[in-house]
Amino acid sequence: MKNSKPYKELFVPTQVFGDASGQEVFRETGVFTLYELAKQLKQLKLI
Repeated sequence: MKNSKPYKELFVPTQVFGDASGQEVFRETGVFTLYELAKQLKQLKLI
């Protein structure tokens, strides 16, 4: 069976961050706290 998922996540939850062009810039598997999520988004200059 062909994998139709574009980001090929293997575990839940998986966070995939992409830039404006759709390129993956960061991936994290596991639970993210709100603090960790905000910190990562700031480092990527997405917020």
